[in-house]
Amino acid sequence: MSIIKVRVSSKEEAKKIKGQTEENKVRALTKEAIRKAALSDPDAPSLTEYKLSLFRPFIHLRKRLKL
Repeated sequence: MSIIKVRVSSKEEAKKIKGQTEENKVRALTKEAIRKAALSDPDAPSLTEYKLSLFRPFIHLRKRLKL
């Protein structure tokens, strides 16, 4: 997978960007499948239940950034 850098200068421009994620495939994943994929990824850190509890939904970030 290659990394694409995107520079956004305005909120309107950010709203126009379309991601490459196939939402149907992501929504179909079970928690067990996600956990198995994460554990097999050498770049993904192992997180404890405590560390996971500190995560906040993305919607909070979007509200803070007013997107």
